[in-house]
Amino acid sequence: MNNFELFLSRIFDIPLWARQVLYLKLAENMRENLCENYLRKNPQNVFANYVPTLTYEGYAELKDKKMGFDGNIYRFLQNCEKGISILEICVNSYFSMEETAKYFEFCTEQNLLNKPETKELRAMSEYIAGKCRAGEYLYYIGELTQEQFEKALELSKKDSSKKFGEILLSMNFVSEDKLKSLFVLKEEAQKRFILDYNSLPKTDIQFADNDKKYQNDIEKLNSENTKLKQKLQKLLELVKNEQNT
Repeated sequence: MNNFELFLSRIFDIPLWARQVLYLKLAENMRENLCENYLRKNPQNVFANYVPTLTYEGYAELKDKKMGFDGNIYRFLQNCEKGISILEICVNSYFSMEETAKYFEFCTEQNLLNKPETKELRAMSEYIAGKCRAGEYLYYIGELTQEQFEKALELSKKDSSKKFGEILLSMNFVSEDKLKSLFVLKEEAQKRFILDYNSLPKTDIQFADNDKKYQNDIEKLNSENTKLKQKLQKLLELVKNEQNT
């Protein structure tokens, strides 16, 4: 069982009446951040829920490590091999969603991962990884026409003082709520979701036992080392005394 499943199991242990309140509070927060409708309409395109899969090249590189990538890349690929979601990879590896998206984009470009089937997932990954802006994301998923995108792009080149999102708003090509939800998502993607292990059930006490045994071994070696030094010191003193006599 991975860390996120442990976290969920604790939530599922909460009485139903408490989960109802929790759900209402979460729903209220999602509405405030203007993300609720997106989740209801496009649950299959939520990047955090996507399960990346290795290509043949990905399996080979994970096994041989011939390219000598950064350790976090192989750590990411190892999690992908387990068949878990992007969210679970974040939690298990202590990556932020932004970092995970960057690793995902890199591995996809290197043909180590299969590309997502939907353009929405591909666009969201690129947006969270910082490869495209909010306006470009909306264009990629079809919420901006090519004509609208090119008009806004042309205007942004003429007036560099305005952000691309501001130009889209001024031209009524996109709603303020839509942009806000994307900005909130981008900001939240930089945060880490780290569980408090003290509040989770213990899954394996062997690690603690091993640590204790390891500490005992170190103390034993230190004791033996001290005794050996004392014996050597006495031997040196005897040799020195014999030479003097």
